[in-house]
Amino acid sequence: MESYWAPGVKLVLTGDYVNFRTAPSTDSNVIDSLMSGEEIAPLKGAFEAEGRQWWKAINAQGEVGYVSADFVRVAC
Repeated sequence: MESYWAPGVKLVLTGDYVNFRTAPSTDSNVIDSLMSGEEIAPLKGAFEAEGRQWWKAINAQGEVGYVSADFVRVAC
C-alpha cells in the first residue's frame, strides 16, 4: 500500500453525495458516494487533471480513489 501524503493530514468532505472515483475524471466509475463531514486520507497532494484539481485518497473502507478538490478541505 502507498504511504500517506503527510502524517496527520486528512481531507474532510464539504458536500453531500460527493463521488469518489476510480480515476481523476468525471467520466470514471464511482466507487463510493461521500457525505459532508466524512474524512478520507490523502495519498499525495492535490494535482490537476482535465482542468480540475483532484486528490488521490483512501476512503473509510480502505479503497483507493479520487475526489475533486472542489468538495474537500484539508484538516490536521
